[in-house]
Amino acid sequence: MYIGVPGMNAIAECLGRDLDVRRGTIVSAIKRVQAGWKLFAGGKRESFDGVVVSTPPEQVKQLLQAFPSIAAESAKVRSRPCWALIAGFDHDLPVAFDAAHFSSSPIAWAANNRSKPGRTRDEVWTILSTPDWADSHLSLPEADVGRTLLSAFFESSGIFPSVPASLRVHRWYYGQAEEPLHREFLWDHALWLGACGDWCASGRLDGAFLSGLRLAEAIIKDCPRRVAVSR
Repeated sequence: MYIGVPGMNAIAECLGRDLDVRRGTIVSAIKRVQAGWKLFAGGKRESFDGVVVSTPPEQVKQLLQAFPSIAAESAKVRSRPCWALIAGFDHDLPVAFDAAHFSSSPIAWAANNRSKPGRTRDEVWTILSTPDWADSHLSLPEADVGRTLLSAFFESSGIFPSVPASLRVHRWYYGQAEEPLHREFLWDHALWLGACGDWCASGRLDGAFLSGLRLAEAIIKDCPRRVAVSR
């Protein structure tokens, strides 16, 4: 398992340290032109030699629908949703594991974040729902999701319920690929257009990292030109 230190975003922060990374920018359209590509975002357009899209497959298909070499492959993958909790406690929980997969529960997986290297010693748990449960409860209010999944966590862990000192609830519409392509990446050399992500490879966090790495290596080998990345 790959663990970012001191946080899960540390790898991306390090790799992008010397790059022109523009966060919170929504690319609304991509157009192929004779000299390369035009990207449209926020009423502006910029030119690039190539484009790599690392969004979930449904968004890849929508953004690149005019380019079937990539869009048709992304259309083969369906994303499943997930509800995620970050629950912090001001006391230690008497749980006999640091991380676990669950069966016959709304919860798919839970992990104690302080067991990861470089973290604080606070008791903070990440709890993820199963895709099936998320499918059936996508419109449930966040407060109800938090109560339900926390209750399931305590029951499955065999401990008495405890009130968290902090609780964050997040809904992932595109949480995980139902069946990845089992290809490391997609790359159209003629168009200088590519896509990568966990949905291409293994469907896990390390799959996302390795997919991007292998595509970058292929592009550098192909020709070291400037490439725009849509996130």
